[in-house]
Amino acid sequence: IVLSELTIIAGCIIYGWGQLGINWWGFFWIMLNVAAQVAYGNLVKVYLSTLKDAKGQDLNKYTCAYYNNLLCLPFFMITFFIWGEQNSIVDKTTTISAWGWCIIIFTCACGYFLATTGFGLQKLVSATTFLVVNNMVKIANILLGMMFLNDRFTSSLAAFGCVVSLGAGVWYSYEQ
Repeated sequence: IVLSELTIIAGCIIYGWGQLGINWWGFFWIMLNVAAQVAYGNLVKVYLSTLKDAKGQDLNKYTCAYYNNLLCLPFFMITFFIWGEQNSIVDKTTTISAWGWCIIIFTCACGYFLATTGFGLQKLVSATTFLVVNNMVKIANILLGMMFLNDRFTSSLAAFGCVVSLGAGVWYSYEQ
């Protein structure tokens, strides 16, 4: 199991070097992101299994999504003001078309379903399994990016790294 997880990381690094021409600074940010995702996944799993609501019952996925979003608001607001978004938000929102508002509402609905299904899954499986499932979702992201956004692998090394990482995710699932 550990070897499959290390292979996932190795595949991601190979992909990064092949696709992005990554350097050590980029590698640092990748590893920081991995560490943050692992810490978050494990922390959520601990909270889901230990925290109770006012009635003494386990938190449900909707409550978890609510608190997750509520706790993110301060970070959002800090970023919002640092980048000066408050200066242009009124101008930008008044120029959004009806179709644009439909896309925004659709995006919000997708975010809601992503959050609630994610917390529901995290209650059922281990933190590691959840992170591997999250990694496997990348197959659909890659294919959708290639079909709709004209994304391409810039090298065969990147494609190889992607296959290694995703294959190791399947290997991990098999070992579980």
